[in-house]
Amino acid sequence: MQTTNTKNMKDKVDEVLGSGTSDKAEGQVKSTLGAAKATVGKWLGDKEMQAEGHHLQAKGEVQHTAGELKELAGKAKEAVEDAADTLRDKAQEVREKAGVIFDQAKEKAKELAAEAKEKLVGAGDEVKRVADEAKKEIGDAGHGKS
Repeated sequence: MQTTNTKNMKDKVDEVLGSGTSDKAEGQVKSTLGAAKATVGKWLGDKEMQAEGHHLQAKGEVQHTAGELKELAGKAKEAVEDAADTLRDKAQEVREKAGVIFDQAKEKAKELAAEAKEKLVGAGDEVKRVADEAKKEIGDAGHGKS
């Protein structure tokens, strides 16, 4: 069982050297010690010591692999965070560009509305002029002028 100090030290190692580093190192040490213990057990003809060594070696390899997985998970997390940051930046750029385009469209709409108003006023004046001429001609025709 790990003490609080050991856990804190492992956390610091992982923080400084990368996620999973402490498990990889500790696993490698256990694996090496286990191999050595198994070899000594073999030399001494002590089957129990040899089995304990193999067991410790296997535990070390599992812990080392767990450290590698933590490292990969940490790298994947960083990649996802980087991608999310990039997407946020791109989304902000799109919002800014959309704002500029909206402002330009609004200005163009105002210009077109002003042009349409001028044309409508001009057309209204023309209609009034033509109506006045028609009235005059109708009035002149009614008085015998042609």
